[in-house]
Amino acid sequence: MNGVIVLLLKSLGRVSQVLSLKKRRALGRFVGSVLSWLSGARRRITASNIMRALPDLSEEQRKTVAKGSWHNLGITLVELLAFPKLASEITTLVSFENKEVVQQALERGRGVVFVSAHFGNWEALALSAPVALEMPLTVVVKPQRNSSANVVLNSYRELTGNTLVDMDKAARAIVSALSNNKALALLADQSASMKSDVFVEMFGIPTLTYKAPAALALRHRSALIVGFATRTEQGYSVELKEIEFDDIENSPEGIVALTQRHVAVLEGYVRRNPDHWVWQHKRWKHQPQDSTTP
Repeated sequence: MNGVIVLLLKSLGRVSQVLSLKKRRALGRFVGSVLSWLSGARRRITASNIMRALPDLSEEQRKTVAKGSWHNLGITLVELLAFPKLASEITTLVSFENKEVVQQALERGRGVVFVSAHFGNWEALALSAPVALEMPLTVVVKPQRNSSANVVLNSYRELTGNTLVDMDKAARAIVSALSNNKALALLADQSASMKSDVFVEMFGIPTLTYKAPAALALRHRSALIVGFATRTEQGYSVELKEIEFDDIENSPEGIVALTQRHVAVLEGYVRRNPDHWVWQHKRWKHQPQDSTTP
C-alpha cells in the first residue's frame, strides 16, 4: 500500500510540474474534492468545526467555507508535489512583506522562532522562506504515518536548504538553532497534549495549543514572528509580524499569555479567509474539563 501511495504522489507530481499556476490550482481543487468525497468522517469534522467557530454564518456560507477548505488542501498538496520545479522560481510565487523584522531580530543575537499554521499554502511558505529571507530554517515537523511518502515529501521540503527535525526528537536541534542565532519554524495550530500544553481562547472556545513557540521565545528571549501564506492571483503573500512580549515574564502564566497573542493573530487571518484554514482536524477534541477527576 505504501508503494502505491508513493507511485500516485509521484505521478501527480509529474503532472503538476508541467502545469501553469492556474491549471495547477484547478487540479488541486479537483484533488481536494476527491479527498472530501473519500472521507466522510473528515467532512463531518469539518462541518462541525465551522459551525462551532463561526455560528453566525448561514448554512450555505458554511458549506462554501468547507468546500474551499478542501480545495485548499488539494492545492497545497499539488503545489507541494510541484516543488522540484517551483523551488527555482519560488520567489515569483511567494512574496514577503515586512522582511526587515527578521534582520532586526537577528541583530539582537538571540535567534528567531517563526510560528505559522495550516493556513493557505504553509508548505510554499516554508520552501520560500530561506530564499526570501536569505536564511535556512530548522523546521519542526510531525512525521507522516506513511513512512515512504514521508521520505518523498520531506525531500521536496528541503530543496531550498531547510533542515527538518522530528518534533519528538527536536530538543537538541532547537536549542542549537536558537543558541547560534538561527531560525526555528513551527506550525502550532493542531490539538496538543493535555499533559504538557496550554489552553487559550480561539473563536471564544478553549483551545488546547502547543506551548513550545511561546516557551522557547520566553526562555531564550528569541524574537517570535508569525507569518501566513494568503493566496493571491499571482501566488501567495506573506506579511511577517513580530509578537512583542517585553511585558511578559518567563513563567507558566507568561507562556499562556504569549500563546494567546499569537493564536489571536491566527484567528484574525482565519476570520478574513476561512477557506484557507484546515478545518478537517479535530481542533477542539480536548476541553479543560477533560483533565479533571469527577
